[in-house]
Amino acid sequence: MLKTINIKKFKSFEGQALELKNLTIFTGLNNTGKSTAIQALRMCLSEHVFGGPYINGLGGYSELRSRLAGANDSIEIDVAKVDGTDISLNISKNSFSHERNSLPPLIQFISADRFGPRVGLPTLGDDVSSLSIGQNGEYSAHFTALMEGCIIPEPLRHPSAPGNTLKTQLNWWMNDIAPGVRLDYGVQEKFDMSHLSIDGYRPTNSGYGISYALPIVLSLLTMPASVVDDSDPRVVHWFERIKNSGAFLILENPEAHLHPRGQTSLGILAAMASFSGVQVLIETHSDHVLDGIRLAVKLKENVLAEDIQLYFFTKQSNESTRAEQVVIRADGKLDRWPEGFFDQHSKNLRALATGKI
Repeated sequence: MLKTINIKKFKSFEGQALELKNLTIFTGLNNTGKSTAIQALRMCLSEHVFGGPYINGLGGYSELRSRLAGANDSIEIDVAKVDGTDISLNISKNSFSHERNSLPPLIQFISADRFGPRVGLPTLGDDVSSLSIGQNGEYSAHFTALMEGCIIPEPLRHPSAPGNTLKTQLNWWMNDIAPGVRLDYGVQEKFDMSHLSIDGYRPTNSGYGISYALPIVLSLLTMPASVVDDSDPRVVHWFERIKNSGAFLILENPEAHLHPRGQTSLGILAAMASFSGVQVLIETHSDHVLDGIRLAVKLKENVLAEDIQLYFFTKQSNESTRAEQVVIRADGKLDRWPEGFFDQHSKNLRALATGKI
């Protein structure tokens, strides 16, 4: 399990240490550094840095070095684990070093830029390390087909579902988001294509919400799950890796295209998953997702407030990021509401009442 990340001279971060718990939540206005912190985590934890530490499309040293840094300053990112080991990444203008004394956890990153409704989806490769939902959710159909028999842990089982396998549980959890929805999926490996249907129709005849929510729900259910069928080496490798080094799930804007009810359900599910064997990091602009997490703290015995970390990101006058902690209490209430922290609804009501913005 990851304990902290320390970021220095990286984009808007002059120097910031962030504590990571079972569930960590990043909130704040746009352009305050939330995605930057996630980028730093992904770069440091990457296992594929031999050709360079950078993430495709997100720039190199000259773009990533903080504007507040000196001309020759290095970017420093260090991730500490609870077992005392750490992983560090140091990037200078002409070189980089990536040091680790233990394996990073199995990382699943689900981007805010997910696939919308599509008639055809790609398939996964045969290599054991290829198993993934995909950062855009592009492998959701094939991943579900491979994982449909895995067993969902008891704390995550939907109370209305008749079975404990992913195939049953997935549909019931998706029903909380889109009532009455029925998902079917299939794979045509000879044509390198997978497909998903919703209520018997092609996904393009439904809204974006179901397609956007599916990889989120899928990742939350499967990463803490267990396998009983060892026939596919990709599935076996997936669960062995989690058993040996842990699992870390990063979710960007899980609320996208969802009604507030669905957003709240995702918050509850994320909190439950984070106490069932997977460490979860959520970046969100949704007070409904946060409300779901707070409800899980208040109503679910296995969700502990002290193991949830909530950060509110702001940008300082010198353009540096500051992340301050907001504490979730055992009763689900927050210890304070900083200016700009999910206060727009009350501001809007005040403006409606007074006629003044």
